[in-house]
Amino acid sequence: MSKLFTRDELVRSIESFAEREAQRQTALWSPRGICDDTDEEFTAKLTARIIKVATRTLSVPLPPEVAPRQHVFGFGEEIPLALTKWDLDQQEFRRSGWFWAHDFARSVGWDPRNLSEHLAKMRGFDLSQQRDADEEAGVIGWDYLSHLPMEVQAWHGEHDCPSSGRGEEMRWWGDLWLIDTGRIMALMSSSPEWGREFMDNAIPLMARAMLETNSDGAEAVPAYTGDGQTAGTLADMFERDTLGLTPEELGRRAMRGPALDNIEEDQA
Repeated sequence: MSKLFTRDELVRSIESFAEREAQRQTALWSPRGICDDTDEEFTAKLTARIIKVATRTLSVPLPPEVAPRQHVFGFGEEIPLALTKWDLDQQEFRRSGWFWAHDFARSVGWDPRNLSEHLAKMRGFDLSQQRDADEEAGVIGWDYLSHLPMEVQAWHGEHDCPSSGRGEEMRWWGDLWLIDTGRIMALMSSSPEWGREFMDNAIPLMARAMLETNSDGAEAVPAYTGDGQTAGTLADMFERDTLGLTPEELGRRAMRGPALDNIEEDQA
């Protein structure tokens, strides 16, 4: 069976899809307000950045109506992937890729200004990790770059964009970001609104994953309580954290969304 796409053919398709996605974003943001660019310049900048990300990671900007969707663990509506990764060997789309930060912010109710500040910090960590990897490998790479700014400015305020922003209002101008789906759990754990509840839901599943991937190593590491008393091994601690739930129950718990209020009311 011949392959549907070679790498070169995929890159050519990415270039045609990228401009369409950039135009879609321009149509979304232009009425709200874009800074320092005409609509055409805004589209051109976005197209160039999307192509760069997509070709490096072999991801295709599928239309939102057919793109896979990224869940947010029950804390909001699923969001479409802006870029969907293509598996050259299997000749099929994966259920991973990149999503727009503003789609995520709207879904989980994260203030876009605060999210942008958080992403800028994560970008700094990305660059630091990538620099270390590049020095060791002797080549420039992008494996650790998971939070990517589009290098444009758009109005993120809930109110209308003023004719001239000054002072505090200037904080409502911000970049557009693409985020790798591999960072969704880290992003959810940092959510000001849902981080605590997400971790309460997900820790038992994480503990089961640690047991299944590194049980021998965990058995060899002693665990201690907060006051310094021994508490068996790290594997014992992970086992306790699973709460005795089955894999199916762990999955349902991780995806259940807001639940702490109900639990605390039941325990009161």
